[in-house]
Amino acid sequence: MDSYVAKASPAEALHVAVSYLQGEAFAWWQAHAAKSQVQDLGTLREALKIRFNPLNKIQAARDLLHKWKQMKDVTSYNKSFQAIVLDIPDITVAEQIDRYSRGLKSYIWEVLCLKHYDTLDLIMLDALKVEAAKRGARRPPSSELAGALNGAI
Repeated sequence: MDSYVAKASPAEALHVAVSYLQGEAFAWWQAHAAKSQVQDLGTLREALKIRFNPLNKIQAARDLLHKWKQMKDVTSYNKSFQAIVLDIPDITVAEQIDRYSRGLKSYIWEVLCLKHYDTLDLIMLDALKVEAAKRGARRPPSSELAGALNGAI
C-alpha cells in the first residue's frame, strides 16, 4: 500500500487506502468514518488492527490447539496443526510434540507413543508412515488382486 501512496498527501493516502477496503472492513469504515478522528493512513491502520485483530489471538490459538483432533488424513492434520502453531510464537518444541500426538487418531498415537521425539517434523513423518502402512494393509494381496482381474476378463 505504501508504494501506491508514497507521494500522496495524508488525505489522499487515506482515500486510496479506503478504496481498497472490502466486505466487513468497508462496512465498518462507512459506519466509523463519520465519527472517527482518522486523518491519515497510519491512524487507519491502527484503527483496523484494533477492530479486526482478536484481542487474545495467542490464547485463542492455544485454546484451539488444546481441542484440535485429527479428523481426516495425516497430511491435512499436519497442515492445520502447523497453521495453528504459527499463531503461538512462544510454544516450545516439547509442547508442539505433546499437543500434536494427543490429537492424532488413536491407532496412530498408539504406535507413536512408544518412541521419544525431539522434533515435530519427525513425529509428523512417522504419523504419515503409520497411516500409509495401515492403508497398505487394507489392500488385498497382489495374488488376490490378480485373480479378481483374471476373473473379470
